[in-house]
Amino acid sequence: MNKKINRLHPLSFASLLGAVIFPAITTSALAESYYGDSSYYSDSARSKNSILQPKVRWYRYYDSNGQPHLSNSITTEQMRFGYEALDRNMQVVKKVEPYSAEQYAMQKAQRDAAMAKRNADLDLKKAYVSSVAAAAKRDQILADMTSRRSYLMTQLAGLQSTLSKNIADAADYERQQKPIPLALQKNLAESRKNVDEAQQNVAAIDARQQQVRAEYEVIIRRLSAMEHGD
Repeated sequence: MNKKINRLHPLSFASLLGAVIFPAITTSALAESYYGDSSYYSDSARSKNSILQPKVRWYRYYDSNGQPHLSNSITTEQMRFGYEALDRNMQVVKKVEPYSAEQYAMQKAQRDAAMAKRNADLDLKKAYVSSVAAAAKRDQILADMTSRRSYLMTQLAGLQSTLSKNIADAADYERQQKPIPLALQKNLAESRKNVDEAQQNVAAIDARQQQVRAEYEVIIRRLSAMEHGD
């Protein structure tokens, strides 16, 4: 007498496994499944002799009540509550935790910061090419500033000399107890103004030189770090 053996369709069987704890698979069975079945992997993976990775065949996702469900696909809405990617032997290949708005915001901030850093690095490479080129550019800027400062110092010396003469002339009038002429008073005020402005220009160049050194120190350090694989 022939006995009929009831066989469940694979999809029907899989649909029953959502809340079931699957039995452990032996090492030999797992190895046979992972490495013995050549149809289990893509042609490109086999041709490149790469490390074999199990394919995802099922998704076990959880609803808002924490109940598990099994499907061969998963939607964005279902991802919100977390899911597990399973291989053909119902072994977990990947586990994704439930969606968290706070965690997402933190990860987005981290991704944005990483992207900003990458863009800044690309801008540096585009602008200076290398740390050596950046150092040369810094030295050129500082040399131009030094030349400008030297010119201002020469100009300042002439203005101070004119101011000293105007002061001496005004002192002579005072010793003679004579009023200082309006023209001399005007020249004296103008000389003092010119000296003050020239001193401010020299101070501005000194401050700018320090700023350039500080800015290029950061640039050169970052370029050097990139050149060493950081």
